[in-house]
Amino acid sequence: MTARYLLRVCMPARDWPKVTDVLASIENAQTLSHTVNVCFPERPDLAVVETVMILECEPRYALEVRKKLSKRTRGTIGFYAIYRIREP
Repeated sequence: MTARYLLRVCMPARDWPKVTDVLASIENAQTLSHTVNVCFPERPDLAVVETVMILECEPRYALEVRKKLSKRTRGTIGFYAIYRIREP
């Protein structure tokens, strides 16, 4: 049974390369937004990079994505959130 999930990944620019290959490898995903916000002009490495995606997948595959992102975001100040979208 496939479900829809909302995935949000938010990382500083210096750590963004750690998650790009994971995000690129996600199957059946649609990117809703990708933004870069420069908070401190003197520290471009701390610019905030954020991507929001919709995934259509099995719950088991969503768990795999969670595990991969958990490993990649460990030790950074970035985060991710993945929520199941409930259909009315």
